[in-house]
Amino acid sequence: MKLRKKNPFITTPDHQPYYVSEETEDLILPCSFTEAYRNKNLYEPNWVRVVNGTPDYITRNDNVFESNGEYILLTDIPGQYDLKIKSVDYFRDNGKFFCKLLPLKDGKQHSSNPAKIVVLLPPGDATITLQPTRPVKENELVTFHCEVHGGNPEPEITWLFDNSSEVPSKWYRTTSNEDVHVSALQFPAAANHHKAYPICRVTNKAMKAGTFKSTNGKPLDVLHSPIVNIEPSSIYNVEEGKNVVVTCSAEGNPMPTYFEWRNLATGEHFTGGKVWSFVAEKDHSGELQCTAKNSIGFGTKTTTLNVQYAPIVKVKNFINPSENDEIHLECNIDSNPPSTRIIWSGPNNFIQEGSKLFIEKISSEQTGNYTCTASNTLTVTNTAFGSSSAESTQRHGSGTTFIEVKRKPGPATVITQTTSHPIGNSFVLTCSTNDIGSPFANYKWATPRTGGNYVGDSIYNDAVLNVENAKLSDNGIYKCVAYNNLGEGNEGRIKITIVSSPKITKSLPVTRHLSSGDSKTLFECEATGYPVPSISWFINGNPINTDDALDHFWEVNSKLVKRESSDCNFCPSLVQSSLLLNHQISWTDKGNYSCVATNAASEVSSPAISNTIVTVQHSAVIISEKYPDNGLSAANINEPGIISCVVSSRPEPRFVWFKDGKELRDGLSPRYVIKNTQISKKIDEYESTIRIKSVSESDYGEYTCKANNGRTTDEQVSHKVIFEKKSKPQPPRDVRLLSISSNSLFIGWLPGFDGGEKQNFYLQYTRIDPRTRNEISHSETVRLNHEKITTIDFYAIDDMDLYAASRMKRSLSHGGMKKVKIVSYMVYNITNLLPLSTYMFGVKAENSFGKSEWSHMMQAHTLETTKTSLNIHIQNMKYITEEQKIVFDTTHVNSPQNYCIMLYINDESNFNSSDPRSQYSDSWHTLNCYPLEKSITNVPPARHFRTRVCLKDNLSSCSPSSAILSSNNEKTFEILIIILSILIVLCCGVGFIGICCACISRVKVSKVKSKVTKGNKKNAIVNHRTSNSTEEEIFSKIKSGSSLEPSFTPLSITPESKIHSLDAHDIAKHYDNSYHSNQTAEQTPYVMLPSPTAFTDADYQLGYTRLIDDYLNSQNGIRIHTTDSTDSHKINIATNSPTDSTDDNDATSYATSGGSQRVMREIIV
Repeated sequence: MKLRKKNPFITTPDHQPYYVSEETEDLILPCSFTEAYRNKNLYEPNWVRVVNGTPDYITRNDNVFESNGEYILLTDIPGQYDLKIKSVDYFRDNGKFFCKLLPLKDGKQHSSNPAKIVVLLPPGDATITLQPTRPVKENELVTFHCEVHGGNPEPEITWLFDNSSEVPSKWYRTTSNEDVHVSALQFPAAANHHKAYPICRVTNKAMKAGTFKSTNGKPLDVLHSPIVNIEPSSIYNVEEGKNVVVTCSAEGNPMPTYFEWRNLATGEHFTGGKVWSFVAEKDHSGELQCTAKNSIGFGTKTTTLNVQYAPIVKVKNFINPSENDEIHLECNIDSNPPSTRIIWSGPNNFIQEGSKLFIEKISSEQTGNYTCTASNTLTVTNTAFGSSSAESTQRHGSGTTFIEVKRKPGPATVITQTTSHPIGNSFVLTCSTNDIGSPFANYKWATPRTGGNYVGDSIYNDAVLNVENAKLSDNGIYKCVAYNNLGEGNEGRIKITIVSSPKITKSLPVTRHLSSGDSKTLFECEATGYPVPSISWFINGNPINTDDALDHFWEVNSKLVKRESSDCNFCPSLVQSSLLLNHQISWTDKGNYSCVATNAASEVSSPAISNTIVTVQHSAVIISEKYPDNGLSAANINEPGIISCVVSSRPEPRFVWFKDGKELRDGLSPRYVIKNTQISKKIDEYESTIRIKSVSESDYGEYTCKANNGRTTDEQVSHKVIFEKKSKPQPPRDVRLLSISSNSLFIGWLPGFDGGEKQNFYLQYTRIDPRTRNEISHSETVRLNHEKITTIDFYAIDDMDLYAASRMKRSLSHGGMKKVKIVSYMVYNITNLLPLSTYMFGVKAENSFGKSEWSHMMQAHTLETTKTSLNIHIQNMKYITEEQKIVFDTTHVNSPQNYCIMLYINDESNFNSSDPRSQYSDSWHTLNCYPLEKSITNVPPARHFRTRVCLKDNLSSCSPSSAILSSNNEKTFEILIIILSILIVLCCGVGFIGICCACISRVKVSKVKSKVTKGNKKNAIVNHRTSNSTEEEIFSKIKSGSSLEPSFTPLSITPESKIHSLDAHDIAKHYDNSYHSNQTAEQTPYVMLPSPTAFTDADYQLGYTRLIDDYLNSQNGIRIHTTDSTDSHKINIATNSPTDSTDDNDATSYATSGGSQRVMREIIV
C-alpha cells in the first residue's frame, strides 16, 4: 500500500469493512510506521477499539491490556504494529479499530483509517405486529408493521402485494432500536386493494444472496363506493316523443342498494331503480348520468342521448312597413338534424326559397300572411342502443309573419329632473314618446339658443339635449318633436327657468340703536336677481310673521322697482323691501334682524342675507324664570349655593340684593360673593348672582333682587327668589299637543323647577275607548333622558293690560299693545301609534331626590292615514253577529306575516256610507291591527265596519280602505223606520207647544242671557295644576282628564330657505325618537315651508275662554277637520294653564296676569 508524504503510517487497515463470521480466527489488522516515527522516546503507538460508541485502549507501546490473550501485537518487523485477533467475538469486536501514534512532545496525535469489523449475524424471523383488524373505507389510510429482531449488518426489509407487485418505497419506512427493526407500511386503501394482502420480506449480508425471510399480512376488507357501468354505452339517436330505455349496473363493497339517474342538461332525475325509461323530448339531448350509492359513497358514469326533432320555426309575428318599402325577413329554425329545405310562401301564390325573405317594394296588395316552411330528415335506431339498423323519416315545421303598413311617431314629452337651474350649470332634457313609430323615431329640438326654431345642427337632433353653461338667455320654452320618414308626432314642450341668485344691493346697517317708546321704526333692504327675488325678514333667525294677530304688529312691504334692462325679459330685477315695527318699541324688539332674499329652491339658488344688531334703550326688566310667581333656587347644607337674577336692560343696570329686609353687599361677609356680569351672546342681558360658599340653615329663605339702570329715577324692578333645600322636581307645566298624524302625537311642555338637581322626564300614554274612556291597552311609560328630548322655540304674545273685548280689538288693530317674545318648549314625538285612536298622555319629572306628580293627563285622537301605497284588497268581508266575528278574503299576499289588517268600527246611526269621504268621518275609530288570517274574533257589535291592510312595521303604509260593511239586517232597519216615524210625530207636537212658550218667554231670556254667558266662561276656566295623585291613580285621572281642541288657522307661504322655520308637525317628522324608531310620521314631499302664524285671539275673553267653551261643547276631543291632502296636521298652540302673577313689570315671566299671554304656532329650528 503506497503512503502519502508526511504520513507516519506505512500500512493501515482497509477502507472497506471486514465482514467476518463469529469465531473467525487470526484476523490481522495491519499497521506500520515510517522510520522517522519509530523512536519510542518520541512517539507512543497504541490501538483503540470503539464498540457501541465506547472507546477502549487495547494496546499501548508493547503492552496489551486484554488479559485473556485474544489480542496479540505483531512487531517482528521494524516499524510493524499489527493487531491479531485470535477468535472474533460479536459483542467484543463488532465495531471500529484505530491504529494511533501519539507524539510525546507536542501531543499531536496521528490516527490510521478505522478498521470496521462487521460480525455477520442473520436476522430473526419477520413478524406482522400491526395490521387492520376491521374493514377499512376507500381512501382511508391502512397501516402494517413488520418487526425483525437481530441481524448484523442491519437487515433490509421490503414489501410487495400478493400479486407480486412491489410496494412503492415511499409507502414504508424502517426504524431500528438496538436489536429491534420495524418497517411501517402505510397507504390509502383503494377499491382494487379489496381482498389483497401485503408481504413483508427480510434479508442481510449474513444470508445467501436472493434469499429472504418473509411473512404475509391479512387480506384487506376495503369498503368502497360503487364502480358504475351503463348498458349500452354508445350514442343513442331517438326521435322526440319516442321511448328511451337505459340500464345501470355497479360493483361495490358493500354492494350498492340505491341507483339514481339524472339528465345533466335538464336536471331531471329518476330514482326508481337500475332501468330508466322515459319519453324523449328535445331538451333531453345531452349526457345521462347514473349514480350508484352504497353506505360508503357513490359512483357515477355518463352516456350521451341525441334527441332528433322536426324543425321549429320562429319568425316575427308582425311588421308594418311603409308603401314601396323593401322587406327583409329572417326565418329562424331550430331542428336536429339541421333543415335541408326552407321555403317562404305568401299571398298571390308567392314562393321564395331560402331562410331570408326579400321583397324589393312592398305594396298594399301584398299585405297578408307569409309562411316559412322548413324540412329535415331524422335517422334513428329502431331498437336499443348499439343497434346498427336505422330508418329515415322526413319532418316539417312552419312559422307565419303578418305584414302591414308603417306609422309615424306619437306625441312627444320632455322629461327632466327639475325645471330650474342656476346660471353656469348644465342640464339635460330628454325627448320621449309613448309610440316611437315604425321605423323608430328620430328627435329634434327647438330652444332659446336656436331662436325657437328647429335646426339641422346634430346637437339638436337627438333624444337627449345637453345644455352646457346655462345663461339667463337660456330661459324660455324648450320644444321637441319625434319624427320618422312618415311624418312628425305632436310637439312636446317645457318651460325652463335659469336662476340668477339674489344679491343684496342695499344692506342693513351693522347696528341700529332704538329707545323704548319709539314708533314707526323702519328697516329697508334691496336685492336683485332673476326670477324676481322674494325678501323675508327674520329676528334672531326666526321668521317675522305678519299673519292674523300680528297683522299690524309688524308690517312688511316689498315692491319691484325696476329691471336692469327694460328690453331684457330675463334680466335680474331690483326689489325693495321694508320692515316697519308698527308699535311702540319695547325691550322685546332687540335682536339680530335679517333681510333674506330668495328666488328659488335652496339647491338651485343660495339666499342673500343682510343682518343688523338692534339694541333698545329701556328700563330694567326681570327675565328670570318663575315657578309661577317667584324664582326658586336650592342647595343642601354645606354645599355651595347660587341665587340668580337675570335682567334685560340698556344701559347696564345696578343690582341690589335684600334678605329679610336687610341689604346684602359684596364683601360684607366672607360666606358669600355677589357678582354682576353681562351674559355673553345675549343683547343687553345681565345676571347678578349670590354665590354662597357653604350653605347653612340661616341662608334659607326669601331673597329680593332689585334692579335699576337710571333711565328713570323712580323705576325699579324687583324679583323674589326662594332659596330652599334640594327636593324632588315640580311637575312639568303647560303640557300641550303640538301636532297630530296618523301614527304619532307631537307633544311639548315647560319644565318645572328642577329641585336643585338635574332632572329627567317620564312620558306615559295609554290608548282608551273614546266612547267609554276605558283603557284598551296597557300604559306605556318612556324615560326621556336629554338625548331623547329636543328644545324648540315658539312665538308668544304678551298683552300689556286687559281690556274689554271691543276696546282690545281696536287697540290690536294698531299693534301698539302687544309684545312678541320666544318661549322654549321641550318636545317629544310619540310614534308607533294606531291611526284613528284615542290616547291619554302626561309627563312627570325626576331627579335624585324623587319623582314629581304627573302633569294633568291630556287626550288626543290620531288621524286616519291617507297613504294607499299597498295594492292589496279585502274581498267578501262579512260580520257574523252571533259569533262576533269578521270573516274575509284578500288578494294573494307574499309574506303575509309582514302585514296586518286594520279594523275600524263606527256606531253612528245617521252615518252616510255612500259619501266618498265617509272613511275620514270623526265617528270612526280603530279596534286594532290583526294578523292577516281568515277571520277576526271577539269583535264587538257596531253599525259599520271597514278594513285596510297595512305593513306591520309601518302602519302609515296601507292599502285603500275596503267597502263599508253594515251589520244591520233589513228587519232592524224596518224597526228603526217605525221608531223614527213615532219620534217625528212627537217632535211636531212638542214643537208646536215650544213655539207658543217661546213667544211668552222671549223677554225673560234676553235678560238672563248675559249672566249665563259670564257664568259659562267662569266655569270654563279649567285648572290644569297637578293633583297629588300617585302613579297607580293615573288611569283614574285618564277617565276624568280633559282634552283640548286646538285652534287651526291658515298658513302664509314664504319662499323656501334653510333658515326658515318649520311648523310643529314638520319638526315632529324630523324628531322621530329612538324609543319608537321603527315608524315615522307621514309627510308630503315638496311642501313649501310656512312662516309662523300667531294663535290669534283679541283678548282673554275672546280668546282663551272661547277656546275652552268650544272644548266643553265638542264631541270629539281634539280632532281637527281639514281638507288637507295628507294626514299631517299643523296645530296652533293654546295655553292650557292660565296662572296668576302678582308682578307688575312687563313680561317678568312666561305666565302673566290673567293668563292673557298667547303662544303662536311656529317652531324655530
